[in-house]
Amino acid sequence: MDDAVPLPGWTCLPVGGGEHYHSIVALDSGEQLADLSGLEVTGTSSDGCTVLGQRDDLSEVVTAAGTVPLGRVRTATLGPDGRTVVRTTVTGATQILRIDDDLAVGDPIDVSAAAPTNPIVAFLD
Repeated sequence: MDDAVPLPGWTCLPVGGGEHYHSIVALDSGEQLADLSGLEVTGTSSDGCTVLGQRDDLSEVVTAAGTVPLGRVRTATLGPDGRTVVRTTVTGATQILRIDDDLAVGDPIDVSAAAPTNPIVAFLD
């Protein structure tokens, strides 16, 4: 991912760029909300407070509340809400995952029949 440039709706900022991110900070206070050391960030939520990335070939979602491991995937895309991920597993299944407030991942919704193995993902309200 390129360097993080805050958008108007962001309340947080992933600090760093390229393969070297450091943390997520609150824009109003400068408080560090999450440590991103060692995480290659590949996606950011619409408020900047949640990121998707890879560490040691494993995907994870990181928020101020903690980390959600997604395991090994071919691709993963974070939804603007930071609570939804579309992933293609190493076996080729395309799934929608919902992350709840307790950072538990709900049962995957398999959309393989409706989506190719390398989907272009669009999140709509």
